[in-house]
Amino acid sequence: RTAPSRLPYAFRAIRLTSADTLYDLGSGDGSVVVEAARRYGCRCVGLEHDAELIAASRALAEKHHVAHLCDFFECDLTTL
Repeated sequence: RTAPSRLPYAFRAIRLTSADTLYDLGSGDGSVVVEAARRYGCRCVGLEHDAELIAASRALAEKHHVAHLCDFFECDLTTL
């Protein structure tokens, strides 16, 4: 899990802007995806194998009013 205090540094390092799409492989609870959408207004995609975490991610995006920017998909990353 990425420490929330480290996210601004990571986003600046990759020069994230509203024109970008961020893909988070193994997105877990969706916190990185949601924070990127909140801070930068960029499109975000989270890929995760755990259906419960996908549901939690979608709920988090709704809670922070960025669901229109975030998509979450259940998938096994080893088969991509």
